[in-house]
Amino acid sequence: MNIKRVFISVYDKTNIEILCSFLISQGVEIIATEGTADYLSGKGLEVLRSEEYTEFPSILDGTIRTLHPKIIGGIVGSIDNPIHKKEMSEQSISNVDMVIINTIPFEKIVEKTVEEENLLSKIDVSDASLLLAGVRNLRNVVNVCDPKDYDEIIRSINFCGDVPLHERRKFALKALYYVINYISSVHKHLSEIFASEKYEYLLLENISGIFTDLSFSTRADLLKIENIEGLLDNVQNGNLIIPLVKANIENTYVFMKLYYLLPDLCCYIENGKIIDASIKKNFDLDYDFGDTMFASTFTITGEFIQKLYERGIKNFCGTFDLDAVKFAKEKGISFITIPERENLNISKWQYDNFGDYIIRQPGKDFHNKYQNLLVDELFAIALAEISKSYSIATVSDGRLKKIYHNLTKSELNEIIDNFESLESCVIAVKCEDGRIKEKIESLNPLSVYLI
Repeated sequence: MNIKRVFISVYDKTNIEILCSFLISQGVEIIATEGTADYLSGKGLEVLRSEEYTEFPSILDGTIRTLHPKIIGGIVGSIDNPIHKKEMSEQSISNVDMVIINTIPFEKIVEKTVEEENLLSKIDVSDASLLLAGVRNLRNVVNVCDPKDYDEIIRSINFCGDVPLHERRKFALKALYYVINYISSVHKHLSEIFASEKYEYLLLENISGIFTDLSFSTRADLLKIENIEGLLDNVQNGNLIIPLVKANIENTYVFMKLYYLLPDLCCYIENGKIIDASIKKNFDLDYDFGDTMFASTFTITGEFIQKLYERGIKNFCGTFDLDAVKFAKEKGISFITIPERENLNISKWQYDNFGDYIIRQPGKDFHNKYQNLLVDELFAIALAEISKSYSIATVSDGRLKKIYHNLTKSELNEIIDNFESLESCVIAVKCEDGRIKEKIESLNPLSVYLI
């Protein structure tokens, strides 16, 4: 067991007693700050308080109690460096082999006070320093900042008596990211409070390399805003030999927006626009297919995927039986699998961009707003909503009748003026002009919704 000594300072104490109990059972010495030590002692675990370990009192409001050579020196000192080993021996500094650190989020402090002196006094200077020291010495120090990693650490130590280097590197990167987020949060909130320039930090995770078109000639990257839940979080590329392309990702995203609102549906999508859709069953379509995707929550069978493939469709999204998967891989068909509906995530914020500019606005809570509607009514609303501009969708008996995307106001009025009777149809219009609703109601639809 290479881990002999661990330093702990945690605000989020989720499952920390489980990890510490395991480490103590392995003969590990635990050093903890006051609040963490109190918590662990209350759980019946024997720990050494940091002031006792350093033999130095907590001064300056406790801001430097852990920035002591016996702690930070034990973290940054390398056992592979002869000079470090000599100097540490001379100063009675022992190696610290793991740091477990997380601090109170700065936004929680801002919720309690915006008074400048109080805020500045609450900026944590020690935890970030200790994590950076640990990252610098990652080959000798395991850096832990996320309670979700405790189980993995226990498994690794049980398996090989240590935390392997590849995991140490992963944890070190996570610690760096944690420090970046903390400093970004401090800067963001102070810039707002000081009435200076305001900043919003959006860190982007590189999800995957993609291509911009089906010729696979131009590479691009699929990026996602970190720590924001997204509809594509749990979708998977089912055929890894077929690279992801921009159009398929866009089409999948459109489908997932519908799936979030409707448990059962299938549709044909091209360039991010719905061509046809149903909430009853998979259906064939008499259409001159281009780069069309067929997407469905109903199981796509081997027989059905073969039928559409022969019609020219080579892009699919949804759930597939084994015959469909086998056929898709044999024919080099792109297919994307979707998660169970209860595993879908959606952010409370909606982001749109034009060029280098991003608009952030609150997302719409359709689940609560439209939870008591009939299924055709929700179907029509979902179809109209996915458009970025004015749109109109007509639905009857679980099947899309007409849909018009990204219209101007005049185009919307012209389409409505040319409508004939809408009896037995449900209409949803992405427009909040009450005069539009009056026009449509004169055509006797079952119901009309402006969204």
